[in-house]
Amino acid sequence: MWYHNRNQQLSAFILLAVCGFSALNEAGTFPSFSFVTGTLLGLFILMEWSRIHKFIRLVPVGALIFSIFLVQTNKISIQTVSTAIDRAAFFAFFFTGFSILREAASSSALVHKCGLILMSQPPGRRYMSMTLGSHLLGILLNFGALNVLGVTIQNQLKPENEPQKKAIRKIRMRRMFTAVQRGIAAISMWSPTSFTMVLIFTGLPELSWSDYVPIGMVIGVLFLLWGALLDKLLHPKAVQIQQGTFKISLFANLLALFSVIPAMAFLIVHFLPYNFLVAMILSSTVCGIGWMVFQGLNSSRFNGFSEVKRRFFVDIPEVFTAQRNEISLVGFSAFIGILVVPLIDPVWVQNLLLQSGFDQAWLLICIGWVIVLGSFVGINPVVTVTILLGLVRVVPELSFPPVALIAVISVSWAVMITVSPLAAAQMLTSRLSGTPVKEIVIHWNGLFAISTMLAMDILLILLL
Repeated sequence: MWYHNRNQQLSAFILLAVCGFSALNEAGTFPSFSFVTGTLLGLFILMEWSRIHKFIRLVPVGALIFSIFLVQTNKISIQTVSTAIDRAAFFAFFFTGFSILREAASSSALVHKCGLILMSQPPGRRYMSMTLGSHLLGILLNFGALNVLGVTIQNQLKPENEPQKKAIRKIRMRRMFTAVQRGIAAISMWSPTSFTMVLIFTGLPELSWSDYVPIGMVIGVLFLLWGALLDKLLHPKAVQIQQGTFKISLFANLLALFSVIPAMAFLIVHFLPYNFLVAMILSSTVCGIGWMVFQGLNSSRFNGFSEVKRRFFVDIPEVFTAQRNEISLVGFSAFIGILVVPLIDPVWVQNLLLQSGFDQAWLLICIGWVIVLGSFVGINPVVTVTILLGLVRVVPELSFPPVALIAVISVSWAVMITVSPLAAAQMLTSRLSGTPVKEIVIHWNGLFAISTMLAMDILLILLL
């Protein structure tokens, strides 16, 4: 029964090979495997083609056609294509590596119990409990935390017929979903498990995530506190009620797991030629496998070893191949971004910036709004940020203070997650809550998004 789907297992094995070659490439001590990796990545896309979303299929196809055209017309070099392949493969490595940890977390009774505890909090502290709890779970599950907690919210909020009770239910749903959304979005500002941090620090390899993370965590805390304050201002009647319990011991177990992952990453950095972000992917993979083995051996429904075998031969191939849409969209968007950078004349950009008369603060403000507003019209922020980071390296006028640049990108990305009608968070929230995307964007998160961006803009003007 463990070998019931040979094609899926073969596809998962090919993706695992892509991850292996990417890990070797990140070590920097081996010859380039770019075109072997690219061939395997293309084979994975072909094998998963029928299950990739029809609109997302356009991205890898467009990337292939675009790269062939540019090479044939001598617009770019083969080396640029090799770099683009390495970037796409790295994101496949990122999504696949963390998928094991997320699979282990999503099937953990501990995680689901934490979700129920967050839901049981009284109105006065529910928002803050859910935003901090979703932030913690989001580090493990990313947007999977929205699904886990969203289903829990739906199960707890039963349909009501009376108008007053229906209105109360709607307010509760809005408060809880916005708390969860903002908690998850805030991981973009510091967590090594967030795609945003990986995108930034692969685009700027001379910078170190470990140097930036204290600042990122402070920004994340301010982001969450502003959301809580705004919730308090909008819902002043949500007073403290002495009910509900908060079992800190369950969350302490999650924190203990979090401490194991970076500790192992530090050991990897010390003994192997990897930076901390790559080490976090490797340590998360190892911890995820260990967690799944522990769950299997302690399963009450099946024989322990049989359950472990089932998870490795059935669940893991399914989890690996489930990354098909993310790899196709994000990986090949980054691929396209790498190809576009050499096509842009840095002198033309330099002259344009000089003519605009903008100083660094106003340029960063423009960058932030482009990331957010571009997502409203379908411009993938992966492409936007990849091109920006490429230009930063060649245009002197874009040599921003690194902390300011990273902060602007991460804050804008977090705001985009909460407010873009095309973001996965809005689609999932709409499906789980039964609320139109337009209402979520405008009425639930509009004020929060605009006020956050304006606050960032004011700080940039004052500090730069």
